Amino acid sequence: MGACLADQTPIIMNFKRALDILTQDRPLPRDAARTRMMPEYRRDAAPVPAGEAWKDAAVLMLLYADGEQVRFPLTLRPSGLGAHSGQISLPGGSREGGETPEACALRETFEELGVEPSGIRLIRRLSPLPIPPSSFLVQPCVGAMEHRPHFRPEPREVAEGL
Repeated sequence: MGACLADQTPIIMNFKRALDILTQDRPLPRDAARTRMMPEYRRDAAPVPAGEAWKDAAVLMLLYADGEQVRFPLTLRPSGLGAHSGQISLPGGSREGGETPEACALRETFEELGVEPSGIRLIRRLSPLPIPPSSFLVQPCVGAMEHRPHFRPEPREVAEGL
């Protein structure tokens, strides 16, 4: 997995170890970790424009084994799709009706990347993440597959799979 420590040393983790860590019932670092990774210009930004409410959304970090390594897909959003046009993202989007974050993340992953939800093992939720430019409150979910999924990106939602 390509995370880095403060000294920029890469952390390489195999698939089994990543799943072992994520399935432990450990508290998440939440705001402290988010603040360390947040761009400076966002630290003092108003959380949501006056008169607006947060919109619920969810994304899926879909871990899969690639040999001994663990990988996950990212997408490049097409140009012209609103506030997140041309951005790199995890598959995800707005929650519909009474949909749970997990159901939303699985639905959006299927709609964007064509990955069948039935083959994904849901592991846990991560800390919610506010996205002020679009007023989304995003609930990241983690899922896993033992093998590389067969990706079929939807061109209207994904310009490129990464």
